[in-house]
Amino acid sequence: DSGNYAVAISVALWFDIIANWGLDALIIRDGAQNKGQIGRYLYNTTILRLFTMLLGLIPVLLFVGEAFINGDGYPRNVLLALGLIAVGMVFSGIGKGLTGVFYVFDAAEYPATLATVTTILKVAFGVTVLLLGWGFIGLAAVSILTNIITLSLLSLLAFRKFPIHGPYTLDRPLLKNAFRVGWPLMLNHLLATVFFKIDQPLLFRLGGDNAAQQVGWYNSAYKWVDALNIIPSFLTIALFPIISRQAKDNIADARRTFRMAVKLLVLVALPLAATITLLANIMIGTLGGSEFLPHGAIALRIVIWSIPIGWINSVTNYTIISLGLEKRLTGGFIVGVLFNTIGNILLIPRFGYVAAGFTTIASELILLIMFNYYLTQKMPEINWLQLLWRPVVITGFMLGGLWVGASVNLWLGLFIGMTLYLGGIWLLGIFGDEERNILNQILPTRLQFMTR
Repeated sequence: DSGNYAVAISVALWFDIIANWGLDALIIRDGAQNKGQIGRYLYNTTILRLFTMLLGLIPVLLFVGEAFINGDGYPRNVLLALGLIAVGMVFSGIGKGLTGVFYVFDAAEYPATLATVTTILKVAFGVTVLLLGWGFIGLAAVSILTNIITLSLLSLLAFRKFPIHGPYTLDRPLLKNAFRVGWPLMLNHLLATVFFKIDQPLLFRLGGDNAAQQVGWYNSAYKWVDALNIIPSFLTIALFPIISRQAKDNIADARRTFRMAVKLLVLVALPLAATITLLANIMIGTLGGSEFLPHGAIALRIVIWSIPIGWINSVTNYTIISLGLEKRLTGGFIVGVLFNTIGNILLIPRFGYVAAGFTTIASELILLIMFNYYLTQKMPEINWLQLLWRPVVITGFMLGGLWVGASVNLWLGLFIGMTLYLGGIWLLGIFGDEERNILNQILPTRLQFMTR
């Protein structure tokens, strides 16, 4: 059942990407630059979503049609689950538009809280339907119910809290422009999905006699990367409306915010990567069990070093969108996907999952080089060396402390490494007054003491 449910979710993901048509980013960027028109943007982009959802049905219908024509064994309950998940995504798609309104008004804490509530409801309802014996069909139905509840709560909060005024009429020029601008955003989303997911199918096909086992090892490592990627996701989406407004009014302010975001993400990503390198055996053993050791830990020690570059790419991607350069991003993603694909095809047959891990790091670096080229067209003088040398040097000392201390005791190594890292941040004066002021604009009031 879990395999069938995974197939349904995988196909529904393509529906969701096409149906959203890049409108999630578009409403935040354009709404942040013109808050007084947010009601008009929300109404018209919601209407447009209903149309793009019809386009999103194309991969679903192709999958269903191919299954029936070829008779390849997909049971009817898989197709039913796929249909139910797609229906649920209609409500979640509309909800994403409302979520964008909260980001426009710098109120990200509300959708974050609702996401927690939704997760609790999904678990509670999911356990109930499984106990009732309804299987993954029941889980798919639960997704509809929870998405309707979330949409209702988002609507209630948004219309009470924010000035979402009309006119609620079709604006044909706005619809036409949103469809045109949304196309490269949607295409970039598709390419980014391929970029991050192509290595495991290639490892399965080219990994030799134990390919399936290698995919298991590699996947056990990548789960940690996926889990940690929520950190840049939250920061990036919180900063996106701020940078969008600054990009319209004062590019120097946008550059300062971007540099602060990069520095903050790198300061978190580098010690995380170093710490996980030390604790990889424990983390993989906890997640997957002893059968995933030592290879899962080796894969984790490699692929975890993609996150410092990947996190920079995350905020750079949205900064480029805020500058109105989303069409140029497509070329960068195409180069990244081609490099990732060709690298894996050439190296996996000889080096297996190790090649997949190092190719991921190299692909992120290629993507960063491309992104930097586009970014500096409108936002020059990033000064990457000045921005990054302190965190890199501090991490080097941390790695030395981890290695020396761990030769005596694992936890002693962790203590020495973290002490050196935090001491280095203080000694080198990583954050200036200007950056602390930017952080105070983002952090809730109760957390602003952290910047003093």
